[in-house]
Amino acid sequence: MAKAVFIFGGCRSGKSSYAVERAKGFARVSYLATSKILDEEMEQRIRRHRQMRPKEWQTVEAPYGLSEAIRQAGSESELIIVDCLTMYLANHFDGHKGLETPNEQELFETWLRTDTRQIMAAVRAASASEVLLISNEVGLGIVPLGAQTRFFRDMCGLMNQWIAAQADEVIKMEVGLATRLK
Repeated sequence: MAKAVFIFGGCRSGKSSYAVERAKGFARVSYLATSKILDEEMEQRIRRHRQMRPKEWQTVEAPYGLSEAIRQAGSESELIIVDCLTMYLANHFDGHKGLETPNEQELFETWLRTDTRQIMAAVRAASASEVLLISNEVGLGIVPLGAQTRFFRDMCGLMNQWIAAQADEVIKMEVGLATRLK
């Protein structure tokens, strides 16, 4: 059973760098990348992330079906990095057009709760030593003006709570410094 380590913080807080440094002592590492290339800026960001990690690590593109990707990597890896849950959520959010009515939002929240349970079940079933789950803290800023953006912020906050509650260790990153919360 893998140790679940939840690493969260703001953008550019050092989450990915922390995870990469933590993983460097392991021989077989799988890096589950959830971002999709949507524009030039995202392409550059992904390129920087690729350059940061050792070439011998296995990279798996996992914008969808994260629990299955964890299951597959979990039998082959000593350590798994999931980078990041926020982009994974955004991929699914984008796939659910609308989400404007309370009923649509309730259905999405139900899906997210179920998917989060499946992700954590896959983490627990992995034979890897650790699974590092990275996510952004998006709820500390100004309340967004748009209803959909507020809904995304809220879903990200709930997802982070659910993951943190089940994680064995919770690390908060700020300005490149790690604080262990759990």
